[in-house]
Amino acid sequence: MQEQSVFRIIYLLCIGGLLLHLKTALIESSGPVDSFTLGLFSISIFPYLMILFLRKKYYGSLCAAIGVFVIDLFFHLDAFVFPSSSTAALGLLFIPFFNTLVVIPLSFLFSYFVKKDKSGKIDPLDQ
Repeated sequence: MQEQSVFRIIYLLCIGGLLLHLKTALIESSGPVDSFTLGLFSISIFPYLMILFLRKKYYGSLCAAIGVFVIDLFFHLDAFVFPSSSTAALGLLFIPFFNTLVVIPLSFLFSYFVKKDKSGKIDPLDQ
């Protein structure tokens, strides 16, 4: 994949995550915007900021951006569109920590194995 294409996909997924969390904080919130809402928004976008900070690691950032966005979208849909239980919104509190501490490191570890070709050489895009 071309370097610019990878960056575009990473940026689009991060912008999508930012918009998803803005929608959650501003529209889906039950009350006015307060310090709790702003704190939750700040914590929720931290994984995306981390991905953008590490974007020079092409495959790792791409895997992390896909993983974090898909998990965030799933929990958003589970909490607001198709609620499965009365505590479905609690996932929105804990998923940013899960994304930061589990999904992003596992994505970079996964990308280490994906970027090697059969000869064991590392893809030149990631050097």
